[in-house]
Amino acid sequence: MSDEKKKKGKRKAVRLVIDLLTVVCLIVAGYSIYQIAKQKSEDSQGESLYENMAEQAVQEETKEVEVPLKKNREPVKIQMKSIDFEELWALNEDVVAWLELPGTIINYPVAQGKDNNEYLRTLLDGTHHRFGTLFIDYRNEKDFSDENTIIYGHNIKAGDMFSILKNYREQSYYDEHPYFLLYTPEKTYILEIFAGKVVDANNAIPMTFETKEEYQEYLNHLVEKSTFQSDVTVTSDDRIVTLYTCASDFDDARYVLCGRLTEITD
Repeated sequence: MSDEKKKKGKRKAVRLVIDLLTVVCLIVAGYSIYQIAKQKSEDSQGESLYENMAEQAVQEETKEVEVPLKKNREPVKIQMKSIDFEELWALNEDVVAWLELPGTIINYPVAQGKDNNEYLRTLLDGTHHRFGTLFIDYRNEKDFSDENTIIYGHNIKAGDMFSILKNYREQSYYDEHPYFLLYTPEKTYILEIFAGKVVDANNAIPMTFETKEEYQEYLNHLVEKSTFQSDVTVTSDDRIVTLYTCASDFDDARYVLCGRLTEITD
């Protein structure tokens, strides 16, 4: 075979390889675009469900109250909402609360399942979805009477669910958002945020304590390791709520945000 024929054969083989790679790249790109569009569509479905739920079950700014906080802190004026739990229970009897971080996307129902997997990838209407549902630990009392009640939620990159908890790594974000509102069928609470830290998912978060000393030691540890500084003083006479979501600091990293429960009364 002449050198010219060999060169033509090599050029033909190279073109064939390039053509094959081009086809593969187009297929991969097309599949990626499809997956992105599919995920956006699914995300929109989850967002719509929670938006519609808020429209049906939440009456906006029904009452303004002034809450006198502890330890000589300045009272805050809060726009109270009215939550129609009957409406929520008609959809799902597992709803135990409604959680709101005023001025943000966090305005969601909170459920409690028979275990900690039931609502991990399930919306309140039973739809399988990556958003899941905010839920308290199945071992907690549903009336938030334990020393520490844990609420789990996903860290969704699209910005939904508990994704904004990571913002509490910055002091400025805490300063702008120092409290949540927690509505239950019987009572309404202000959740005064006092600490946030990165934890290992393999280390269990305690919900009850044998002694007040043990509980106080745990509270002190949270404050000491917090990613921000707070002037909220928490003692073993208080009850707290821990908001729990994924973090990217290391494998099995989680970020927890902790607040003291103070009942709001007229």
